[in-house]
Order: sequence, then structure tokens, then C-alpha cells
Amino acid sequence: MILFSTSKKSSLPIHLRYHLTAYLFIAPIVILFGIFRVYPSIQTLAYSFFRVELLRGRFTFIGFENFLDLLSDKIFLKAVVNTLIYVISIVPISAGLALILAVLFNTHFRLKEFF
Repeated sequence: MILFSTSKKSSLPIHLRYHLTAYLFIAPIVILFGIFRVYPSIQTLAYSFFRVELLRGRFTFIGFENFLDLLSDKIFLKAVVNTLIYVISIVPISAGLALILAVLFNTHFRLKEFF
């Protein structure tokens, strides 16, 4: 399927037509990404500064009160500590093991052996 005519009657240079065609092909995914990922993230950030009562349709601006409540919550702080322990311990170990396995695999199975 040709989106643009390749005749010389077109007013756009050929490289601009190719770029426009490429942008038209990626436009649907960019639009869907914006609708389903970017917009909800921005909306969540905006709602974090309000006390939201959706059933009543009330939005009361409270500023950083929600964040201050989080910082004083013992369960949240315990979750942060657990996450930091996990990141500091498990992630480097996993990355190191993956690196060791990659080196071992690379030394034992060269590409020339497969062809």
C-alpha cells in the first residue's frame, strides 16, 4: 500500500514523504501510550495533592499532607527499608551471577561452533 504518490507532481521532497509516512505509522502507538500511560501518571500526580472524594465529586487541596502522612506511617517506612535491603543485596548478586554465566557461556560456546 502506497500512502503517497511517487509521481513528480507531489510538492513534498521524497525524504520528507518518507519521514511523514514513518510518523504516520508510529502515530497510533504514540497516541495509545499517551492515553494509557502518560495521562494516568499525570492525573495520579495531580490527585496526590488533593483529598479526593470521587463519589461526591469533591477535590480538596491539601498540598503535601498526603506525603507527610506517608513519611509518618511505620508500615510505609518498613516497606522502604525492605526495598532498600532488597536492592542493595539481591540486585548486585543477580547481576553478578548473570555476568558470570554470560562469560562462561561465551567461553564454552563460541559462535563458530554453531555454524
